[in-house]
Amino acid sequence: MAYVAENEGDPNEGFDPKTDESEVQYYIKWKGWAHIHNTWESESGLREQKVNGMKRLENYMKKEEMLSNW
Repeated sequence: MAYVAENEGDPNEGFDPKTDESEVQYYIKWKGWAHIHNTWESESGLREQKVNGMKRLENYMKKEEMLSNW
């Protein structure tokens, strides 16, 4: 499995929080892989790779949005 960060580099490299906007990334535990292989991936990168489990990510994002609104 090729990770977006490995192929294209970190999208937030050289990031200055005072002037730049970052891309939201999620820490992914890949099924069938040890925790040492966990990676930070953006939503767009996961969609490009057409990974399984996007529904789980969407549910997580909805839950986080509900908690922030509450």
